[in-house]
Order: sequence, then structure tokens, then C-alpha cells
Amino acid sequence: MFALQCYVGQYDCAVLRMTASVCVCGVTMQLSEMATELEDQRELATSRLTELEKLQQDHQEAVKQIETLKMDVRELFMLSFLSIQETH
Repeated sequence: MFALQCYVGQYDCAVLRMTASVCVCGVTMQLSEMATELEDQRELATSRLTELEKLQQDHQEAVKQIETLKMDVRELFMLSFLSIQETH
């Protein structure tokens, strides 16, 4: 559309100036909209990163707890095994 308007504007300077003004205004609006969208995406990304960091921390704590529970089970197993051995 802009190319067509510029082509027509070659024959009429007023149309070219008006077309260029509209296009510049449109670009400015697009840049403003893109800047707003970029800021929204940054906020979303920051929020997601915070959530992922929290999930990673929770996961690490769960892994530690699992390892502790495994050691407890091994210890209980060994104690029960030794108890059985002592009774026989």
C-alpha cells in the first residue's frame, strides 16, 4: 500500500508528503506497541524464571529428602537384620 501511495505521490508532492506522514506515524505507533509488547514479554519471562527457580529449589530439597529417607531405610534394614541375627 505504501509503495502504491508513493508511486501515486510521485505525481503529486502533497499526496507524497501526506503518505509519508501517515507512514511515519504508523511506524511510531508500531514501535510503541512493540515496546509495550516487549515489556510485557520481559515481565512474563521474569515471572516464569522466578517460578522455575522456585521449582528447581523445591526439586533439590525433595532429592535431599529422598536421599535421607533412603539412608534411614537402609539403617532400619540393617538394624532389623542385626536384630534377627542376634536372636538366632
